Amino acid sequence: MSKRRTVTVSLVIAAVLFLVGYALFGARMLIVGPEIIVMSPESGTSFSDPLIELHGKALRTSFITLNGQPLFVDQEDVFRVPLVLAPGTSIMKLNARDRFNRETELTLWYTYTGEVHDAATAPLPTQPMGTSSSATSSVLGTTTSSEATTSSSAE
Repeated sequence: MSKRRTVTVSLVIAAVLFLVGYALFGARMLIVGPEIIVMSPESGTSFSDPLIELHGKALRTSFITLNGQPLFVDQEDVFRVPLVLAPGTSIMKLNARDRFNRETELTLWYTYTGEVHDAATAPLPTQPMGTSSSATSSVLGTTTSSEATTSSSAE
């Protein structure tokens, strides 16, 4: 084989290898599938305050849910979800699906170690100006002692 032919074959092989490598590099995000990254809080963390914010990224996803409820992701693929923890340990499942219906699941657990408050004995929230106590109570689904007396005397 001539030297010129050897150089030509070598260049063609190098070009083909470059194109295949470039195609694989470009398709790597399609090959990998969806990914969920939780930035904060770390799974397994304990809290004394029941209100937390779950913050993370959903990469290469078309649909993401937390315990079956859809999450909204911004243009940078970031999600932020306020959560109220139940007393004890809360287990949550993040599910993500891409446009090819490939799925991934991430299980998180958080522990609330603070005081448990009984909803029946907890005081009602402060009323906004211009609202009556019955309107506030009906929205909250509770009755105050004056409403209970009024409703029982009306019967």
